[in-house]
Amino acid sequence: MLVGNKCDLEHLRTTSEKIAKDFAIGQGLLFIETSALDSTNVEQAFVDSLHKVYDIVSKVQTLSGGNFVDAKRNIQLSSTDDSTLTKSKCCG
Repeated sequence: MLVGNKCDLEHLRTTSEKIAKDFAIGQGLLFIETSALDSTNVEQAFVDSLHKVYDIVSKVQTLSGGNFVDAKRNIQLSSTDDSTLTKSKCCG
């Protein structure tokens, strides 16, 4: 995954979103722009990455008794309860 950070600082942008997205697609990567300052797309970047890993792993097949068997398993993703998180002193 290619992650463009600091999307909240649009006025300081040096690479357009289109160029970054086209590059990511050309490299076979997911692309997302985030902002750690206001948490824009930060959680979504992890969720998208996990979904992509799950999709790849689900396609892996194992050899069993001469037959290929799908190795797909159920994975449950759920949002974290913000009340259980503690803020890091480094990032506010």
